[in-house]
Amino acid sequence: MNARPFFTFAPAGDFEREFFRLVDEYRARNPRGLSGTIAEKGSFQVFTPPKTTHPLLFAAQMVSRRDYRIADPYGPAGMVECEGSLLFYGLAIHSPDESFY
Repeated sequence: MNARPFFTFAPAGDFEREFFRLVDEYRARNPRGLSGTIAEKGSFQVFTPPKTTHPLLFAAQMVSRRDYRIADPYGPAGMVECEGSLLFYGLAIHSPDESFY
């Protein structure tokens, strides 16, 4: 099994409610688990990017650099506010046998 990066947008709103709504939605898509998506996460950590860095770039850099705060596939996802939306991102465990959706 490997860790797969994921980036998932949600409408702006209550962070926790939107996070768990997405987790439930993605778990319903793949009830067997190990999907490499937000479905594998149980918590998230809010980040504020520097003013000079676009939030999407900030999230992508954290993932590509395997930032310790979001690198654990069993640990929390990251979250930034991005252009009126919420962006949840990170690394999640997946089974190579599962198809990506």
